[in-house]
Amino acid sequence: MVRTYKRKTNRQEWSEESMAAVIKEVQEGGAFKTAAKTHQVPVITLKRRVKGINKKATGLKKVLGRPQTLNKEFEDELVQYLLDMEVRFYGLTKKDVCKLAFELAVKNDVPHQFNIGKGHAGNDWFTSFM
Repeated sequence: MVRTYKRKTNRQEWSEESMAAVIKEVQEGGAFKTAAKTHQVPVITLKRRVKGINKKATGLKKVLGRPQTLNKEFEDELVQYLLDMEVRFYGLTKKDVCKLAFELAVKNDVPHQFNIGKGHAGNDWFTSFM
Protein backbone atom coordinates (compact mmCIF):
# COMPACT_ATOMS: atom_id res chain seq x y z
CA MET A 1 0.00 0.00 0.00
CA VAL A 2 1.42 3.35 -1.01
CA ARG A 3 0.91 6.01 1.64
CA THR A 4 1.29 9.04 -0.61
CA TYR A 5 -0.74 7.95 -3.64
CA LYS A 6 -2.64 10.64 -5.52
CA ARG A 7 -5.13 9.59 -8.17
CA LYS A 8 -4.17 10.87 -11.63
CA THR A 9 -7.21 9.91 -13.68
CA ASN A 10 -10.97 10.13 -13.38
CA ARG A 11 -11.58 6.57 -14.56
CA GLN A 12 -14.38 4.59 -12.94
CA GLU A 13 -15.84 7.47 -11.00
CA TRP A 14 -19.38 6.34 -11.76
CA SER A 15 -21.33 4.61 -9.01
CA GLU A 16 -22.47 1.00 -8.95
CA GLU A 17 -26.07 2.17 -8.42
CA SER A 18 -26.06 4.17 -11.65
CA MET A 19 -24.48 1.21 -13.49
CA ALA A 20 -27.20 -1.10 -12.16
CA ALA A 21 -29.89 1.35 -13.31
CA VAL A 22 -28.36 1.58 -16.79
CA ILE A 23 -28.07 -2.22 -17.10
CA LYS A 24 -31.73 -2.57 -16.16
CA GLU A 25 -32.71 0.10 -18.67
CA VAL A 26 -30.76 -1.59 -21.49
CA GLN A 27 -32.17 -5.02 -20.64
CA GLU A 28 -35.67 -3.57 -20.90
CA GLY A 29 -34.95 -2.48 -24.46
CA GLY A 30 -33.09 0.84 -24.21
CA ALA A 31 -30.19 1.81 -26.45
CA PHE A 32 -26.64 1.48 -25.15
CA LYS A 33 -25.34 4.92 -26.12
CA THR A 34 -28.30 6.97 -24.95
CA ALA A 35 -28.60 5.11 -21.65
CA ALA A 36 -24.86 5.42 -20.98
CA LYS A 37 -24.90 9.13 -21.78
CA THR A 38 -27.88 9.91 -19.54
CA HIS A 39 -26.40 8.03 -16.55
CA GLN A 40 -22.79 9.12 -17.31
CA VAL A 41 -21.22 5.65 -17.50
CA PRO A 42 -18.83 4.34 -20.20
CA VAL A 43 -20.52 2.61 -23.13
CA ILE A 44 -17.91 -0.14 -23.44
CA THR A 45 -18.14 -1.00 -19.73
CA LEU A 46 -21.91 -1.05 -20.01
CA LYS A 47 -21.76 -3.48 -22.94
CA ARG A 48 -19.40 -5.78 -21.03
CA ARG A 49 -21.61 -5.73 -17.96
CA VAL A 50 -24.76 -6.50 -19.95
CA LYS A 51 -23.03 -9.39 -21.75
CA GLY A 52 -21.63 -10.68 -18.43
CA ILE A 53 -17.99 -10.46 -19.48
CA ASN A 54 -16.74 -8.39 -16.53
CA LYS A 55 -15.92 -10.25 -13.35
CA LYS A 56 -18.12 -7.96 -11.26
CA ALA A 57 -21.09 -8.72 -13.49
CA THR A 58 -20.64 -12.47 -12.98
CA GLY A 59 -20.31 -12.16 -9.21
CA LEU A 60 -16.56 -12.82 -9.04
CA LYS A 61 -14.44 -10.18 -7.41
CA LYS A 62 -11.18 -9.21 -9.05
CA VAL A 63 -8.46 -8.71 -6.48
CA LEU A 64 -5.92 -6.04 -7.24
CA GLY A 65 -2.50 -5.67 -5.70
CA ARG A 66 -0.50 -8.05 -3.57
CA PRO A 67 -2.21 -10.71 -1.50
CA GLN A 68 -2.53 -10.14 2.24
CA THR A 69 0.60 -11.41 3.98
CA LEU A 70 -0.82 -12.52 7.30
CA ASN A 71 -4.32 -13.92 7.24
CA LYS A 72 -7.01 -12.90 9.73
CA GLU A 73 -6.09 -15.60 12.27
CA PHE A 74 -2.42 -14.57 12.44
CA GLU A 75 -3.29 -10.89 12.67
CA ASP A 76 -5.79 -11.60 15.46
CA GLU A 77 -3.11 -13.59 17.27
CA LEU A 78 -0.67 -10.69 16.93
CA VAL A 79 -3.29 -8.20 18.15
CA GLN A 80 -4.07 -10.41 21.15
CA TYR A 81 -0.35 -10.60 22.01
CA LEU A 82 0.03 -6.82 21.72
CA LEU A 83 -2.98 -6.24 23.96
CA ASP A 84 -1.62 -8.75 26.48
CA MET A 85 1.71 -6.91 26.54
CA GLU A 86 -0.14 -3.63 27.03
CA VAL A 87 -1.99 -5.02 30.06
CA ARG A 88 1.37 -6.04 31.54
CA PHE A 89 2.68 -2.48 31.03
CA TYR A 90 5.27 -3.62 28.51
CA GLY A 91 4.96 -1.22 25.63
CA LEU A 92 6.09 -2.40 22.22
CA THR A 93 7.48 -0.01 19.65
CA LYS A 94 6.67 0.02 15.94
CA LYS A 95 9.95 -1.77 15.25
CA ASP A 96 9.06 -4.49 17.79
CA VAL A 97 5.69 -5.07 16.12
CA CYS A 98 7.30 -5.32 12.69
CA LYS A 99 9.84 -7.84 14.00
CA LEU A 100 7.06 -9.89 15.60
CA ALA A 101 5.14 -9.96 12.32
CA PHE A 102 8.25 -11.11 10.47
CA GLU A 103 8.96 -13.85 13.03
CA LEU A 104 5.32 -14.98 12.96
CA ALA A 105 5.44 -15.30 9.17
CA VAL A 106 8.78 -17.17 9.18
CA LYS A 107 7.90 -19.63 11.97
CA ASN A 108 4.55 -20.53 10.38
CA ASP A 109 5.98 -20.81 6.84
CA VAL A 110 3.71 -18.07 5.53
CA PRO A 111 4.88 -16.74 2.15
CA HIS A 112 5.80 -13.11 2.66
CA GLN A 113 7.59 -10.23 0.99
CA PHE A 114 9.16 -8.83 4.13
CA ASN A 115 12.81 -7.77 4.06
CA ILE A 116 14.77 -10.89 5.07
CA GLY A 117 18.01 -8.93 5.42
CA LYS A 118 16.55 -6.52 7.97
CA GLY A 119 14.38 -9.18 9.61
CA HIS A 120 11.20 -7.17 9.96
CA ALA A 121 8.07 -6.06 8.13
CA GLY A 122 7.99 -2.72 6.37
CA ASN A 123 6.32 0.60 7.08
CA ASP A 124 3.52 -0.01 4.58
CA TRP A 125 2.61 -3.31 6.25
CA PHE A 126 2.60 -1.63 9.66
CA THR A 127 0.41 1.25 8.45
CA SER A 128 -2.17 -1.08 6.93
CA PHE A 129 -2.05 -3.34 10.01
CA MET A 130 -2.77 -0.44 12.32
